[in-house]
Amino acid sequence: MNIKKLTGLSFGTVPLAIRGFTSFQLTKAARLKLPFWIENRPTEIRNILLVDDQTELLTNMAGKIEMKLGVRPSCIDPESPCPIKEQVLATVAAAAPDLIIMDGNLGTSPTGKKLTGTEIIRELRSQGYRGYILANSNDPIMNWEMTDYGADFNARVKYTKYDKIRQLTLFINKYFQEVQ
Repeated sequence: MNIKKLTGLSFGTVPLAIRGFTSFQLTKAARLKLPFWIENRPTEIRNILLVDDQTELLTNMAGKIEMKLGVRPSCIDPESPCPIKEQVLATVAAAAPDLIIMDGNLGTSPTGKKLTGTEIIRELRSQGYRGYILANSNDPIMNWEMTDYGADFNARVKYTKYDKIRQLTLFINKYFQEVQ
């Protein structure tokens, strides 16, 4: 398993235990606002998985989530020889996160085929994943496609020029209660 430490965040394909600390360790619980609850899904978000093919962006998004929600997210490792799709499926199988924040364009698979968040979402839902999924791509069409195939939320509601960090901040402000 390839594990990286980037600004204090654990990267790897499954939750990692180091000296009693797991990558899904909770600083606080983030609580969804009541209108956004979905039946048989968690109302408190205790663990989050970030999926993107850009390491620097993952680090920035993880910092924003920890600052705004008080939850330290886990991230896939885009530089790992293990493909992104396999990392996501292994992480969900080991300890399903309450929320997955999914990029739309995830580079290419080892076979050279374009890998999309839609493909991963479809597979997660077919395997019975019941947590929330946020579509967070810079491509608004890709966000809507991911929503059509099982994402619960679309970070880019309008055709805006916001980057993923700004989209994520707007999503957090709209869907989550204040961290107490």
